[in-house]
Amino acid sequence: MIEIANLWVGILSFFISFFSLVATIVLTIIIYRLQKNDEEKRDRERKEDIERNARERDEELARNFIIDNQSEINLLPWCAIASNVKDLPALQVWRNQREYSHQIYLKFDKQPEGVKKEILRQEKILLSLPKTSDWVSEYLKTLAIDAYECGLSSEKHCFLYDSGKYFHKGISDYWDEKTTGTTRIEMPNIPIKKRENPLGYLPPDFDDYIVETVARKFGRHSYLEEDAMPALDFANIIFSTNERMFVLCMMQFVRGFSLSVCFNTDRDESFGTHNDRQIKTFEDYYYDSLLELYLAYHPRQ
Repeated sequence: MIEIANLWVGILSFFISFFSLVATIVLTIIIYRLQKNDEEKRDRERKEDIERNARERDEELARNFIIDNQSEINLLPWCAIASNVKDLPALQVWRNQREYSHQIYLKFDKQPEGVKKEILRQEKILLSLPKTSDWVSEYLKTLAIDAYECGLSSEKHCFLYDSGKYFHKGISDYWDEKTTGTTRIEMPNIPIKKRENPLGYLPPDFDDYIVETVARKFGRHSYLEEDAMPALDFANIIFSTNERMFVLCMMQFVRGFSLSVCFNTDRDESFGTHNDRQIKTFEDYYYDSLLELYLAYHPRQ
């Protein structure tokens, strides 16, 4: 009997020790998990504090930037473009030898990325450009294909060959040249039929050439003469000895055709980029052309 009792005592002691060990392990795991959850919570709160402080700092810096640059604040869409395309190979020599025509371009570019985004957000400019300028060459190639199919050139490259050198010359060679808005580029004998105008006859210009060509392509009424030479070919001949004017034509072509793409494909999103900014130099015209190019061909969300 004593041996049996001792046996049961031993078994009971074993189970007590076993369950005590299990309880200790479970309690240890619970405590570990509680501590881990507490540490994760503290880490999360620290991260949130850091992010909140960074956000508040960016908001303050953005407000100060907007106040300090109020006289040129309408140029912000161009600032975003200028900062984004500064690594374009075609602009490197110019960047090393010249200065921006507007101080706000450089001031904006010097801001941290978070502050740049916050500046645009506070001004309700919802422009979200890619991280690099690779989109420029890609979109110019797409624009050339579309323009060729519309009949704007007899050449598939639409005079955007050599990485669009004549377009980029608008800033690399002529950045400080003055121009009044999207200036009229007049040429003799533009093949557009005379049309009635309540304000009197106004000779057609290069932009009309583009508009009438695109209108014909999309089946709308067009004043373009039936045997008209493609607009870019015509400009190339007229300004064969005037590179400055041909460069201006190329910027007007990129800008004007991009606007046509937006109109004909119902891509009317402005992202808050249409404000009261005024084109005063070739540099402004160049950035505005790139802005319209982006709006025409950026991927839809």
